[in-house]
Amino acid sequence: MATTNPPVKDLMQVLLDQHGALLAKLDQVTDSKLGDAIVAKAQEILNRINLTQNLLLVAATQELTDAVAAVKGADTQLTKDLQGIADTAKFIDSVTGFLGYVDKAIDIAKKVAAI
Repeated sequence: MATTNPPVKDLMQVLLDQHGALLAKLDQVTDSKLGDAIVAKAQEILNRINLTQNLLLVAATQELTDAVAAVKGADTQLTKDLQGIADTAKFIDSVTGFLGYVDKAIDIAKKVAAI
């Protein structure tokens, strides 16, 4: 019987939480450019959620565990950044930085899945 990989499951939860946070932030935005940027970044996160779902059953490795730990650190920073964000460029930079960590973790999980 297959079991889920805890770090990948954690990664998916972080992504789900950030996706929800972006949607909640959208309700508070009055600037249409920032609103469009939030929708675009929420779609990018949703794409990573879909990718991560396909990797839930990969084997656990220390490299993957470390990569997900880095995502959690970036998640903490993104959550802090989102609290008072009003500048579209800064918002895009913050989410893009977070997604860079996410992509590294997903790439590691894909490599593990190929083994």
